[in-house]
Parts: sequence; C-alpha cells; structure tokens
Amino acid sequence: ALQREMLDLGVSGYNEFTGIGHVRYVQMMVERHSKRVQLTLVWNADTFRLASPTAQLLVKKLKLYPLFHSIWLNFRTGPGNVIFNRKEQAWHLAHGPPYVLETILPKSSNLTFPIAPNMFRQGNIEQFESMLAAVEPFIPPNSRVCELYAGAGMIGLSTAANTCEWLRCSDENPANLQAFVQVKRRLPSSVASRVTYTAASAEEAITRGQVDGAQVLIV
Repeated sequence: ALQREMLDLGVSGYNEFTGIGHVRYVQMMVERHSKRVQLTLVWNADTFRLASPTAQLLVKKLKLYPLFHSIWLNFRTGPGNVIFNRKEQAWHLAHGPPYVLETILPKSSNLTFPIAPNMFRQGNIEQFESMLAAVEPFIPPNSRVCELYAGAGMIGLSTAANTCEWLRCSDENPANLQAFVQVKRRLPSSVASRVTYTAASAEEAITRGQVDGAQVLIV
C-alpha cells in the first residue's frame, strides 16, 4: 500500500549523496492484538508545512487503508545516518491514535503499555516476554528495586511492582514518562504508591540518588 501510493504521487526516497528526496526512513510497528500498523515516515523537511502538499496528500491516501492504525511524520534534514530527529517539535501525528497498546505478560502482570514511535520498543515482544518471565524469580519479594534506562518501565513494572518495597524507574527520553504515568494510573493504589519515575539519564539518576538503598538494579 505504501509503495503503491508513493509511486502514484511521485514521492521519492532520500538520496544521501545529493540530499534530495522526500522519505528518509520508514518504521512500521504492529499492534499485536489488532494486527494494525503504526506507520512512521521520516521526511526530509523541517516541518509539516514545508513537507506539504506532498506529505499531506500521501497521508490522505494512506489513511483510507484499514491496515494503518496511525500515521506519524518525523522531520529530519541534513547529513548523517541517525534515523529520528528526537526533538519534540519534529514529531507530527497525522492520523489515528498516538499510541499502539501492548499487553505484557498477560498471564502474570497483565499490564498494557502505550507505545509511540518516539519511544523505544523491543523488536521482538514475544522473546522479551520470555526474558521477563525468566528475570522475575531473581527479584526477591519486598526488595527495593531501581531500573535505569527504563523506557516506559516495562521491565520493572512487569516483574517487580506488585511485590517490591519500592520501584524507581528512570530514562532520559521524556516521551517515556508520559507512557509510564498512563500505566501507573491503572495500577491499584497500593502498588502505584510504591513506584516512581524520573526523566533523567542514568548518570543523572545516579547523581540524584535514585540508586541509593536499592537491593536490585535493573539495567
């Protein structure tokens, strides 16, 4: 669908040698329960206005396909092979809900995490769940747990939140904090009161005392 509509509109791939072209990268994230795709197009422009009308016309065509859960645009110009422009203003939700929803460890924690393209997500969720199931027995009940590089807190919330004395999560990407807060709101109050999140790099989190008193460190 994407290739067909790009060809029909004359949307070109980016040429790293000439700096000419529209689309630099494509990311497709499948929401497992709906089998629909969160599509992200990294566009060679600074804003949606400068990417239009071409970007606008492509989105108009793509959103007619039930396959697409949502369509995001990320704007990045200049040389280099960094995929995304991480600045908040570089992201534009052109169609659909901002997050896909993934339920992790449905037989255990049964937590549903919202995931946007400006957040880190494990490429193989099924294998990630197997890893979490293997990690969980190594976290003693009533222990004090700190998770660095936590993303939205998937590991800590899925394996430790229900049984720990406290859980401190941190990550430098502020987009992860928004997702963490959404998950925390759905936790029982007795569990939610034990978990906290700090938007900070690992070095900053350690400096602020996030690791102090922890018995288990998740990295």
